Amino acid sequence: MQEHKHVRFAVQRPVSFRGDLVAGTGTILNISRQGCAIVSDTIAEAQAYLQLQVPLLEEEELVQVDLAAVEPRPPKTALQDVPNAIPSRHLC
Repeated sequence: MQEHKHVRFAVQRPVSFRGDLVAGTGTILNISRQGCAIVSDTIAEAQAYLQLQVPLLEEEELVQVDLAAVEPRPPKTALQDVPNAIPSRHLC
């Protein structure tokens, strides 16, 4: 199992993302100070840069991340069995 620099917290929050060549929605599965993992039916290419919008609570405004980079998924991760998972550690 891959070790991370920062503690990851399991969450299930909706997210929308947009880049130069891709736009879509998905679910954040875990998040840390340095990144997060998203599952989506839309596949973002490795090294793509995305803008994210995440509602924290139903009544609050969106949290917006203006620039996030997609990193390639390592060969063995907990998300390996999740179809169409955007790699972990790529956002925030």
